Amino acid sequence: MDQKIEVEILKDRSEAIPYDTPGIPLYIRTRNLSEYVNMRSFPHWHDEIELMYLVKGRMQFHVNGKTLLLNTGDCAMVNIRQMHHSSSYHREDCTFFCLIFHPGLLTGNASLYERFVLPVLQDPGFEFYCFHPGEAFYGTVSRLLEHVMA
Repeated sequence: MDQKIEVEILKDRSEAIPYDTPGIPLYIRTRNLSEYVNMRSFPHWHDEIELMYLVKGRMQFHVNGKTLLLNTGDCAMVNIRQMHHSSSYHREDCTFFCLIFHPGLLTGNASLYERFVLPVLQDPGFEFYCFHPGEAFYGTVSRLLEHVMA
């Protein structure tokens, strides 16, 4: 029997992110959806920003009850404290890259953080954003994620 990925979901449905290095709030992984029980993750939220890049295949990505179909090359960004999870599209497997980081990593300059980061984090209307090939900023975001994956 294949070993499946176990995720620690707390009583409040938040996920305890297993950071790569103690003291550095950063998690970077490439995974296949088939590594999860029933090819889906559990609905959860966290205080970190999540960036996902679909390396191969298709996936359904659910954020606060909205369902998005992600195709190879699509990127998604989920804001902090948003209920989300992923599931297979028609039982197809897919490969995805996930980068999760605490916004505290962006606090090197208090003025920039307060002016540009906090408004995004605190905007109740900004739950997530999908970057698709051909759209504004897609090239920048996908190149960044591909560089981190390498």
